[in-house]
Parts: sequence; structure tokens; C-alpha cells
Amino acid sequence: MSSLPQQHNPILGVQTVRAWFKAGCMMFGAGVWGLSLSVVGLWVLADPMLPGFLAGLSEIERILVGVGMMAGGQLIFLMFVAERVFARTPRVVTLASQWVLSLVGLVCFVVFVSARFFPGGA
Repeated sequence: MSSLPQQHNPILGVQTVRAWFKAGCMMFGAGVWGLSLSVVGLWVLADPMLPGFLAGLSEIERILVGVGMMAGGQLIFLMFVAERVFARTPRVVTLASQWVLSLVGLVCFVVFVSARFFPGGA
């Protein structure tokens, strides 16, 4: 027999409700953040009349910004929402998709910055 006293856990204890609430808030926030990044990225790709500094971007720069934002939104959604909803997805699949999305975003960022600093480079 164990010398530890028995702890009577209710079906939904305070810690369980708090953990569910915290995870739900994090998933909701990440879902909104990922969706907004993806929608703005799609808007940058599709709309030729953009406001502010986006209006001064060339076509290739708009494509880079739009694809980079969409990749970032998908990566955030994958890391904070989809991995928790679909927990039985093989780790190799999630890691491969995270690396691909990160690489796409990094390439878009590097090419965009090089095009802004070196106009003849891209």
C-alpha cells in the first residue's frame, strides 16, 4: 500500500477547467491570428490597389509579401491549433510541414529584403 493519502478528484476539477480554458483561449487566439495573416496575405496577392506603403511595391514584391504572410498564417495555425486538434498526426508529417512553411516564409523575406536594398538584385 502507498503511504500517500488518497486525493479525491472531481470529474472536472479546478485545474482541469483552467487548463481547458487556457488551451481554448490559446487555440482561439492563434486561429484568429493565423486566419488574419492568411487573409491579409491573400488580399495583398489579389488586390492591385493597395493602401499605404503596399501601393509602392512592385509585382514581385507584392507576391513575396503575400506568399510570406500566407505561409506565416498557415504555420501559426498548424503549430497552435491543428497539432492540438489532430494530436495523432505523425510527428514526421508535422515537422516536415513546419519546416516547409518556415522555409517558404524565410525565402520570401530574404528575397523581399534583398530586392528593397538592392533594386537590381531580384
